[in-house]
Amino acid sequence: FSIFRFSFGCLIQLNENCTCNGQSFRVKICKNGLGQNIVRNVTILGNQNSRFEMILWEINDIELKSFDMLNLVPQADFSFNNIKYLKSGLFIRMSRLALLRLDNNELEIIENDTFAGLLSLQVLFLRRNQIFRIEIDAFRTLRSLTDIRLNYNILDNLDFLTNIPQLILLSAANNDIKKINNSTFVRLVNLQEINLQYSKIVEIDSNAFITLRRLRVLLLDFNELNKISNFSSQFTSMTSFAISSNKIEILDENIFNFVNNINRFSIQKNIIKKIKKK
Repeated sequence: FSIFRFSFGCLIQLNENCTCNGQSFRVKICKNGLGQNIVRNVTILGNQNSRFEMILWEINDIELKSFDMLNLVPQADFSFNNIKYLKSGLFIRMSRLALLRLDNNELEIIENDTFAGLLSLQVLFLRRNQIFRIEIDAFRTLRSLTDIRLNYNILDNLDFLTNIPQLILLSAANNDIKKINNSTFVRLVNLQEINLQYSKIVEIDSNAFITLRRLRVLLLDFNELNKISNFSSQFTSMTSFAISSNKIEILDENIFNFVNNINRFSIQKNIIKKIKKK
């Protein structure tokens, strides 16, 4: 290994202090035999009650225990790197972390218990990666997680949601979901906002949203739905409902029962030919 030379906004050398965004820290970054940049250790020298950032550092990998000294940091941002894999136990000491950003990396698989230790994590950003699989227990230990952003990946299912019953906001636009099953959201009784735009959805089971009595926002624009069931009786708290730019041909007349109670109802740019009556 040799010592890495460059980071965005800072010159990093082994045992050399660096200040970014008002926060002092010491970072040890090495190159492996493939020329990849590996984080080996991070030490906070100043106030831990501030945001920790490693943005645009061209990081490929992070060794276990690299973040063991960051136990009081409330927010961390590792966006715009080349991270392909997160080792289980990497965040085990970061029990105060409430917000974690991993946008714009090269992540492909999120394994079970990847985020173990993040007892306080409320918001998780995983946008614009290459994630095609999230294992069923990947978020099992995130008991405080209420907001997850998964936009611009290649996920073909949302089965992993079953272990995040406290979730309030789900944004997973621009994926390859294709079908929403009756079981997809069944445990997510606290869910209030869903964004599944541009996700190639062809079918939604008739009782897919039946347990979501608190749902306020449902965005299904720019999918491939050719029909939509009568969900209106399930949407007692809805304020925004959008299914524009799909391929819907037939509507159940009961879907309009709740229109007067919401702020936004968007259904334009479909190919509606018939409104089905009882």
